[in-house]
Amino acid sequence: MDTGLSLQGDSLPPTLTLLVGAAAGMLSLHFMWASGSDPRLLAASMFFVLVCATDTLQARIPNPISVALMLFGLGLHFWEARWVGLGVAMAGLFTGGGLLLIPYLLGKTGAGDVKALAALGALCGPMNILNIFVYIGLIGGVIALLNLLQQGLAGRMACHLWEPRALLAAVARRGERMPYAPAMALGYFAFTVWGRLI
Repeated sequence: MDTGLSLQGDSLPPTLTLLVGAAAGMLSLHFMWASGSDPRLLAASMFFVLVCATDTLQARIPNPISVALMLFGLGLHFWEARWVGLGVAMAGLFTGGGLLLIPYLLGKTGAGDVKALAALGALCGPMNILNIFVYIGLIGGVIALLNLLQQGLAGRMACHLWEPRALLAAVARRGERMPYAPAMALGYFAFTVWGRLI
């Protein structure tokens, strides 16, 4: 079972988890209807509608959903530019999966998250998935900060800045999970609207 993103054991409270998941799901629906003739945006939006729901409510990203997006991405790139396009899709696949490989090996994210980002990489290509990953990190940081504020850890953080081990111990005691799919969806749509950062 996919354990989702775990920031040193920190997680969102259930209410905030549901709000973030619902917001990402509704944004996915919006972009799905607004995708027009863009097959990448349509496929990614459909993917995020499903995985935001499953990751938020069931703490998992089912393999068939990620495999479907990966095959669509590989097929679309091949259809557009034959073997060169397939090479771009494969590079995106390995880049996306590689970005979460170390966090996965350290137990900070689940295998479903790795596969989902790899599938998104197959759809978007290597440079775009790098930019999306930067957006995911920024958005994930904001969500984690909201979580800390809601749990009342912000004041304790200020008190423990001079003692990092005490701060990490306080954060680690939270012990719940933060779904990765909503942050991934928000990062993808931020990239769609605002473009490249790197």
